[in-house]
Amino acid sequence: DIPKTFISPIVADFRPQTSSELKNVTAKEMTSVVSNWLTWVQDFVNNKGGELLTLLSSLRSLQGLRDTVQILPEEWPLVLEKLSLKQSQNFWTELYRPLIIRRAILLVEVHWDTAINDVEVEVTKSVDDALLEGKQSELDLRWYVWKENPNDLGLKINSSESKRSKGLWLKSKGISPKVAELCEILEGKLTTLVNDLSTLCSDREVDPTVLSDIQTLKNHQQTVCAAALARIVTFVQKELEVREPNEITSILLARFLQSLPELCPSLHKCLSATESKTISWQEICNNLNSEVLSVYQTWLDLVKDRLVKDIQNKLKQPSSLTDLLKFTPQWELVCIEEGDESGEILKSELRVPSSPSFCLQAILNSVSAFVGHSSVPKQVCELLIDSLVPHIVSCYKPDLQTSTTQSQYLQHLLDVKYVTYLLVAPHKKVLQTQAQDIIAEIEGRVDPFDLNVFLPYVDDNVKRSVQRTQALLGLISATHNVSAVLNTKTEEPSVLAMSTTASTTWFPMLHITAPYSARPAQPANKPKVSLVT
Repeated sequence: DIPKTFISPIVADFRPQTSSELKNVTAKEMTSVVSNWLTWVQDFVNNKGGELLTLLSSLRSLQGLRDTVQILPEEWPLVLEKLSLKQSQNFWTELYRPLIIRRAILLVEVHWDTAINDVEVEVTKSVDDALLEGKQSELDLRWYVWKENPNDLGLKINSSESKRSKGLWLKSKGISPKVAELCEILEGKLTTLVNDLSTLCSDREVDPTVLSDIQTLKNHQQTVCAAALARIVTFVQKELEVREPNEITSILLARFLQSLPELCPSLHKCLSATESKTISWQEICNNLNSEVLSVYQTWLDLVKDRLVKDIQNKLKQPSSLTDLLKFTPQWELVCIEEGDESGEILKSELRVPSSPSFCLQAILNSVSAFVGHSSVPKQVCELLIDSLVPHIVSCYKPDLQTSTTQSQYLQHLLDVKYVTYLLVAPHKKVLQTQAQDIIAEIEGRVDPFDLNVFLPYVDDNVKRSVQRTQALLGLISATHNVSAVLNTKTEEPSVLAMSTTASTTWFPMLHITAPYSARPAQPANKPKVSLVT
């Protein structure tokens, strides 16, 4: 009994007395007096009770107050009748519960605001530290991805929570330790908030009034969570604006936004607490992904400028015969056998370009290595390659002012077709058109009769070159396009059974390079040939 436990006897046992004669009070007067008194009580409770609740700084502390249920005295129905009040009158529900709900709503906002402030401070600090570090760079994660660690494998391999915390899962996603630490800080604060709110909003509650309050709190939690994510995105955008353009800053901030949905599962709990028509977890993720690509675009712009300069330097026209021989691979010697009108077999030999030029191979290998070291998502990698392909093929555009032999044009033809088949997917019509225009210009520089003879062998060698290099350049190749060109069916190997389900896959399957002897069939319009070794 609260009065006997916490209130002194002089107060608990007090009974009002009067020396004057009591007068009868009409029902109308009684109703008026009681109504005025209740109005005063309501104002008093709102003011003084609100001040007392400011001393409570956690949602869990409100649980004890909300669960307080007073046992009504036996005379309570008679008291309500004498005071002309409704039998359903509940002062706790009408006076105190709204105060508790308002305080809970305010605490949700305060806790979210504190969490976001702390994360913003940590993000700023992490960016500053990343700019100063040399060995453990955010631009090259080999020091982390390819270094074994005892925590690479969780205790439970099938546990998504274990994989999200540390180990191979983080490495396969290209999430650096700094980014994982930032997400862990935010997740820790949100976990406390979600647990406290779940204590206050019990799923076992059946009282309709209390259920209404729970729904109000959960809806408010969703609204505040969505606003907090928008605030994080705005903060990242401002960080990019106020800082000098830098690859480290942009890639670190992009990874941070990218990792939030996966490394902060409490965000999903907050945004999926109720079925809201205005706030959807999938919609939030889509918007966040758009912002991630926007931040990555800053990184792409910086990287593209540097890579384009490297491409233009390496693919410039050779200035001497020595340079031409230095960058041109050995051609394939093909023996052609044809019969004349008299039935005699005529033999002739052709030298056909067999593989991409060395300078092109060097460029593609350097780009592939750069993408692998950066550990960026596949979608970002595709955007980078799509921005580089026009610059690569434009280097092969015929120039009337330079003296180029037909043999060089044949090598250029193989190079451009190789780049098109390897890097450009069929559905990317703009890039396909640009490449085909360059191919048409190169073919226009070759004698039509020679082109008709050489073209089937060039196309055949393009496919073989793509087949030989698809494993080495798998990070930047258009995989579906390669499979279509080779007329092969992509199947997952039966080894590594753990990789057959998407829920347990850590690393994507690598393409298996076919043996050199497994060559595609020769074109139908080619004459019978024999290779001279």
